[in-house]
Amino acid sequence: MKKNLMKGILIALGVIMLVSIGNIVLAEEKKEAAPPSENIVVVNGQAVSRACFNWALSNSLTRVEKNGKKLDAKDLLSLKHQIVETIVNAVVLAQQAAKDGIKVDDAVVNTKCDERKKKQFPNDADYQTMLTKAVATDAAVKELCKMDLVVAAFEKKMSDAIKNTPEEIKEFYDKNPDKFKGKDGKVVAFDTAKVAIDALLKITKFQKDRDDFITKLRKETKLERFPM
Repeated sequence: MKKNLMKGILIALGVIMLVSIGNIVLAEEKKEAAPPSENIVVVNGQAVSRACFNWALSNSLTRVEKNGKKLDAKDLLSLKHQIVETIVNAVVLAQQAAKDGIKVDDAVVNTKCDERKKKQFPNDADYQTMLTKAVATDAAVKELCKMDLVVAAFEKKMSDAIKNTPEEIKEFYDKNPDKFKGKDGKVVAFDTAKVAIDALLKITKFQKDRDDFITKLRKETKLERFPM
């Protein structure tokens, strides 16, 4: 009697273990089979779709191919990370632009984005093929284009605020004579070079200001990332 009872208990335990293991396996299979998130990242509550990421990646890969380069798995992963970071930087700048009241009219967005699309894809059929190949959407392409236009408007405001003093321009000229030599090997006159120096200094200052500002914004940014 005791033997039969013990045997029954062991059989019951075996069944329970098999069921448990089966459930774990099924759970793992479901986990692996789960589709990827429709978003690639959420920046301060603003979602960026996977379609946007796919389009940016596809364009980057096209440029790489045109340059005759090939990416191994490590390079491809690095490129994907760079694209995500570039998108995040653009989003935080666009969000700041919105806070500052900087907008781009919908009519301008539609016109500019359409011009860009036609320039890259004169034939609409090629555009549709690229969308399918990239697993992207026309809405995602327009979203990226609009964000780019807003960021450009914000950056123009930053750039326009940069002013160089006459002393800064003259100092750069005096310290870098080799940069201002003409075809005859002689250093060009300051009055001839000062406009170019002013533009160069503005670009240098703008790049630093932009990078510093993005770093500041990123420190205050809440991110939710999804697998690439």
